[in-house]
Amino acid sequence: MSTLITYRREIGQDFGFTQFESAAATQVYAACSREAQRLVLEGATPARVDNIFRALGMHTGILAMLDRIGLDMRWPAYAACHARIVQDPSYWRLADELEAMGYLGCKNGRGFYRYQDRERLEDYEVVAIAELLAAELQIFRRPISEREIYDRALFTLLNVGIHLLDEGTQQEASSLTSTWLSTGNALTHPAEHSGLNAILDGLQRYRKRLGEYGDTWFRPAPLLEHLAASHNQSDAK
Repeated sequence: MSTLITYRREIGQDFGFTQFESAAATQVYAACSREAQRLVLEGATPARVDNIFRALGMHTGILAMLDRIGLDMRWPAYAACHARIVQDPSYWRLADELEAMGYLGCKNGRGFYRYQDRERLEDYEVVAIAELLAAELQIFRRPISEREIYDRALFTLLNVGIHLLDEGTQQEASSLTSTWLSTGNALTHPAEHSGLNAILDGLQRYRKRLGEYGDTWFRPAPLLEHLAASHNQSDAK
């Protein structure tokens, strides 16, 4: 856990994913993109989702970033998690649908947002498209609170970051040059504030609440479960 904290302290910047050659960056990017699009399918708007990602340290927001890159682009991490994508029919479906309709992002003025004279505007046609897709995918749409958007964005970031540590994708904090894997007070002093258990509990809560989607994407990283158990055993002594 201290390694995650070190990452944040050494980086201290926007996780803008400007270096796509980084395996860690592409996997975090893919996870954030997936969760942001799913939140829109479930009832949030792109602007509300992006506001939360900005609060977590991203300069523009993940969906606005997708527009800047281009919705016709795909990244290595998209294929890297193929086994779980097969289990999730909603994966990247909103971006795919927008691309099929000719919405390519900033390059042609329509994506998750409309663009007019360099101004980014909300596009309620995108919300309507999300509603139709949700009905097709049998995703229940509902009001989604700011807290839920924040939790799901944060837990997604943390869980994929811990997965990367567990897999040995990143050996040194200095090698993760464009990814901010931890944020918020829950990880500032994990031992004092039970940050490990809070993250684990949050992941398990959404894993249960979100059904098959939750079981696919909110399953805690084995390293997180191990660290939390070790921490609890240490406290019990």
